[in-house]
Formats: sequence, C-alpha cells, structure tokens
Amino acid sequence: MNAAAVDYIVDLTEANFAEVVGRSRQVPVLVDFWADWCAPCRQIGPVLEKLAHEMKGRFVLAKVNADHEPLVTQQFGVRGLPTLKVVFQGQLAGELVGAHPEAAIRKLLEPFLGAAVEEEPAAGFHDQVLAALQDGRIEDAVAALRAQLEADKDDHRSRALLVDILLQEGALDEAEVVLAAGPATAAELKRPRALLAFARRTAGLPSLRELEVAARGSETEPRFHYALRLVTANRIEEALELLLEIFRADRQYGEDAARKTLLDVFDLLGRDDPLTARYRRRLASFLY
Repeated sequence: MNAAAVDYIVDLTEANFAEVVGRSRQVPVLVDFWADWCAPCRQIGPVLEKLAHEMKGRFVLAKVNADHEPLVTQQFGVRGLPTLKVVFQGQLAGELVGAHPEAAIRKLLEPFLGAAVEEEPAAGFHDQVLAALQDGRIEDAVAALRAQLEADKDDHRSRALLVDILLQEGALDEAEVVLAAGPATAAELKRPRALLAFARRTAGLPSLRELEVAARGSETEPRFHYALRLVTANRIEEALELLLEIFRADRQYGEDAARKTLLDVFDLLGRDDPLTARYRRRLASFLY
C-alpha cells in the first residue's frame, strides 16, 4: 500500500511533523508506530488502513517507522511496538500498546470522530474566515464568527478561532467573555483557556502585527515580546523557536526570561505534548 496514495494515510517523519500534527486541529490523527521486524505490527497495519479507507478522512492515519524515525518515536514516549497514539487539537488524547482487535481501535477513535464530524458542515465557513484574516480583514472575520456563534452556540471551533483572534488583538476581556459562554468541558476550548491565562501576563504589549515588524531588528526586547504574542496567538512552535534563539544569543536578557518562558510554555502545552518533548531536549542541549 502506497501511503501517499490518499491524503488521510501519511508517513510521519521529523520533516513533516508539524504539518501532520497540525491536521489534528480539524480531525483526530492516529499515529501508528511500527517496524519491519514487528509481527504484531504487520497484523494491525491492514486493519488500520481498512478503517482509514472506510472513514475517508474522518481521521488521519500517520504511520511512523520506529527504526527510521527514532526522534519522533522518542518524542511520543513510545516504549514498545506496535503503539497507537491519538493526537487531537494538538494534544495527545489516547493510546493503545500492543496488537489489539479492530473493535478496540474503533473504541479508541470513537470519542474524537464525533467532534470531527460536527466540524464538517462549517468547514467552508471557517475557510472563508481564515481567508479574511489573511487579507487583513480582521473586523469582517470577527463579525462573521460572532454571527455564527449567535446561530450555533455549540460551534466550539468558531469560538476557539474567535478567541485566537481576540488574543492576537490584545482584547483579553472580550476573549474571556467569549470563552465563558462555552462549556468548560469542550476539548476545543482547553487550549484557548490556557492561552488566555498566559496572555494575561502580556497585557499592555503592542499587538502581534506591530511586534512582527519590530522583531525584524536585532534588539532582543521586541523579539521577546513578539514571542510572547506568538504564544497567545496559538502559534506555539514559532514562539518556541524564537525563544530558543533568544536564549542561545542572549542568556542574560531579562534575568533568564527566555528560558523561564520556555518552561512556562511547556507547562501550558502539558508534559505529553510532542512539542514539549522536542523543545525540552533542544533546550537541554544548550544548557549542558
């Protein structure tokens, strides 16, 4: 089976890691860690591909050859093969270790498939909102999202997207009101709530767009402030990369502010997030 034949079965590598994990914002990503020598892996491999074809994009099957991709395997904390891990909304959300029957794999995916299906009818709408943002029509995007939430208060993807925009604009109080109208148990709103708490620390800084220009220079402070704004804009990996650059170039800035903020972002992501594992290791390489 050629994994590239369809876009919902992919080979996950270190090179495309961010892209594949990013797809978990729309649908669950089932990561299959396997190896050529692993007989149980060969048993469940066809079952996984059968489910992927049956569901036609309701989840992404991301296959990782553990022998060829040791860094990715370590980032996910894999201890044995085969291992299945579910990534949803950018976070690890479930796993199975060992060869399990099809029914167990379906049960693993089931809680996340419903959320993905609910998002499908609004997919075109969200594409239009994102297009408006890319064109700089922020007010239009905000108005469209507010109207959508008036019509469907349970559209948590729209709520999360609206919060992202408000955080980018520094409108923290508005973001808090929008989040308060959503249920505390909604998985899509977990990250926005954590981002809002982080953003409270950055109140008073210029907007993301203003800092993006200032950060093009060589001065550390605007680059550090831009990294903080990137976090609140949910552009976490960009923020981690910039904070790591600042730490490497100017460890004394702000009484070790870059390193301390990296640790804060790790806490925001959670210990099991693949980005946490990757950037903790890179930070440690500079420290030791």
